[in-house]
Amino acid sequence: MRNQCGETLSIESGDSAFIGRESYSHLYAEPEGNNPCRVLFFSIPREFLCEYYQTLPASDRELSVAELSALHRLEQTPDIESLYLSWMPYFQEKQEPSDEVLRLKMTETVQTLLNTTRKYIPILFDFAGECRMNVIELLRKPVESEIKWQELKLSLTAN
Repeated sequence: MRNQCGETLSIESGDSAFIGRESYSHLYAEPEGNNPCRVLFFSIPREFLCEYYQTLPASDRELSVAELSALHRLEQTPDIESLYLSWMPYFQEKQEPSDEVLRLKMTETVQTLLNTTRKYIPILFDFAGECRMNVIELLRKPVESEIKWQELKLSLTAN
């Protein structure tokens, strides 16, 4: 993966990566044998993050820590693995989760990241920092699905 800042990240089967909200990326995949490359893209709406931010203890909301890079590998923890595996039944059955389940997944995602390191606070809740977001963005409805599951089809041809 490579983002607009020139940061690059190589990930392998089983790895998870964080791609920041304002970051776009280019994805290049090479197959490992006959195994398909499966990717889960999951974004969390700012409206939800604003609500979640209000539930944080005041000490966390005032916490000043250096933020992480906009593109980085997530540490493999039981929380991260559990989060990823909990999506599998929905994708295997090609079924959208209910709004209630989706809200639980967003909560689980945010809490999983915060449990990993408090350095996610300035990334997830960037609207609360020195460079506050435009409130108009909260009023806009998302134009695309918050969840994307992709199986990358790769064909290797000899020239």
